[in-house]
This record gives sequence, C-alpha cells and structure tokens, in this order.
Amino acid sequence: MTRSQFVNVIAVAESDDKVKAVGDHGLAAGRFQMHWDWREDFWPAWAWECLALLDRYALEHWLAYNRDGSPRKPATARALADLYNLGHQAPDPAYDLRVLQAMESLGITQDEYDKIVEGV
Repeated sequence: MTRSQFVNVIAVAESDDKVKAVGDHGLAAGRFQMHWDWREDFWPAWAWECLALLDRYALEHWLAYNRDGSPRKPATARALADLYNLGHQAPDPAYDLRVLQAMESLGITQDEYDKIVEGV
C-alpha cells in the first residue's frame, strides 16, 4: 500500500470520506477525524496559518450572509459579537469585556462597539 492509499483508507475508515464529519463527541472533525491534540502534536506551522486564513474567510462570509445565504442585515459590533460568541442574540458581559479589550489593543475606540459594522 502506498502512503496515498493509506491516507484514503483512513478517510473512509474515520468518516466514510465525508469532509464535514464531526465525531468523538465533537473532539474530532473532518474527513480524517483529526483531534485538536493530534493537530497540536503533528501539524506544521504553515498548516495553522492555512487554518487561520480559512477561519478568517468563514468569519468574513458570516458577517455578510446568514446561514441560508441571504444577506445579513446591518448590525452593531456588539450585536454581532454576541451572536458570534453564543450563536444567538444574548448579552455576555464577560465576552463584551474581552471584545472591548481586543478593540483597545487594536487602537479601536470603545464607541465603535455600538456602531454598525461596515464593509472592508
């Protein structure tokens, strides 16, 4: 068996070759059902950078579109942060504080938290 064949075997054995598979009670994901601990042990630095780029693109897409693909209505940074953090509209003071601290570290004034998030 070649390495490529072995990788294909793992994909079928772990997820039936389904890219969106989630298993092991949410600890493993993807076609190869990699756990985060495994990634931390074996992923090279470039793989983490690729993941960060994909996550950033997904977040940018989420800001513009709802789950059904319809355009998202304009919303404040606070409303979007709450929705992102919890998956639904619900205040979380501890998360608000973390977001405000992150804004400050990036030189963004606190008043921007209650303004509409604009395009690029």
